[in-house]
Amino acid sequence: MKCTEILRLNKLNKSFGKKRIIKDFSLQLDESKIMGLVGPNGAGKTTIMKMLVGLIKPAGGDINICGYNIKDDYAKAIRNVGAIIEVPQFYKYMTAYQNLMQYARMYNLPKSRVFEVLKIVGLDHRMNDKVRKYSLGMNQRLGIAQAILHEPKLLILDEPTNGLDTAAVIELRAYLKKIVQHEHCSVLISSHILSEMEKLCDEIAIIQNGELIGVKNTSGAIEDSMTDAIELMINFKVKSIDNIDWILSKNPYSRNYKIQQNFIIFKSTIDSIPKINEYLVKNNIPVYEIKTEVSSLESIFMNVTGGNGNEKIG
Repeated sequence: MKCTEILRLNKLNKSFGKKRIIKDFSLQLDESKIMGLVGPNGAGKTTIMKMLVGLIKPAGGDINICGYNIKDDYAKAIRNVGAIIEVPQFYKYMTAYQNLMQYARMYNLPKSRVFEVLKIVGLDHRMNDKVRKYSLGMNQRLGIAQAILHEPKLLILDEPTNGLDTAAVIELRAYLKKIVQHEHCSVLISSHILSEMEKLCDEIAIIQNGELIGVKNTSGAIEDSMTDAIELMINFKVKSIDNIDWILSKNPYSRNYKIQQNFIIFKSTIDSIPKINEYLVKNNIPVYEIKTEVSSLESIFMNVTGGNGNEKIG
């Protein structure tokens, strides 16, 4: 079955006792995309991922994977999923190849597929080593190999970079991009290392207190409710800056600005752009160009969450 919309969450809800953990959470992930799920500790990231793989039952809402509703067609939906929730577990006394062959037999897959996934994650030259000799990074890559063995359309990874050193994180990022290109699957990944998420993901979804705050396209576009909260650097190109300080001193919309050559650069929210533009034109300052510079992911995260939680930002 060909599907371009890999994952759709619609008004997902979950409570533990009287505490509401996930609140009307909706999200969409398309084919061959990598989406990061970012939020403070306890925001609900792992709860959502456990609901996606059937480890926790939602209290309300819908989960659709490749067009299959997880409540009505669980077997068909989950056939399209590969996942690592927490730490991947293997038989330490067996080799990587032997471990993957156990899973291959469950799916009735040939040996060639085992060789293929080991090569994709860069373990083909170590496949005959016992897993107990593997580093943490190698163990994570073996877990990913196991998760993609049956050629899923959706790969779910919960904090896969936890405990990895810088070199292992860089390696993992490269292999995930390779998997998306080679396997044509999509990836939903959670992590507290925001700079790595920005380098890896096509989109970042920010969650706080079980609610979706917004989605940021890492190429620069901002979507959803984040646009109202984020301060941007807004560049207005003008012909002349004569008497500009006196004119701007009376501007009620944004007094946080600087001047660089023929640009007036305001730090303000997106809804102030038409107001500032109108003010400039009314004061005989023609505007020839308007450009915005999007804040970094870290700035956005701190802005929309208020800097709450114990999230590591690095």
